[in-house]
Amino acid sequence: RLSVRKDDRLRRTMEAGRALWLGGEPQRASELLEGVLDLAVDPIVRADLQRIRAAAMLFTRPVSETAEMLLAEANRVEAHDPARAASLLLEAGTAHFMAADQRRAETIVLRAMQMPGVEAGSTSVLALSVVALARAVEGEIDEVLAVSQPLYEALMSVDPLGETPLTIGAFT
Repeated sequence: RLSVRKDDRLRRTMEAGRALWLGGEPQRASELLEGVLDLAVDPIVRADLQRIRAAAMLFTRPVSETAEMLLAEANRVEAHDPARAASLLLEAGTAHFMAADQRRAETIVLRAMQMPGVEAGSTSVLALSVVALARAVEGEIDEVLAVSQPLYEALMSVDPLGETPLTIGAFT
């Protein structure tokens, strides 16, 4: 609130929210970030804000609420940055998986894989992992093996520090 310019206030608040979350205060982080949503008029900045907020919300709010917020944000940013939208969809799908809604998780991550530029990156690898996990829960072991065996080397090469906490948390 000490920043005069709205963009400075937003940037500093996002940094503070991230610090609170990393410092073990997810509830405070989520509330702080929610308080500046109206300042995030740029869809890309808003998506980044919501991504940080989602990580904080994961342990303080119902997972399904976090998943739906990420899905709405992915829809909002899709026209401006399809790769960012795909990443948010992956996180939303992962959250749905964590909420025991495997069918919805699979549907969402398959949508993420249809986004431009996703076919060869870590988003694709992690999305296929969600598909494999969802099918494993359903007992479709042959499908799990068909999807997951080609992913083994790619999964071993994913840099956990380069991924969002929500995504990494689902696979560790």
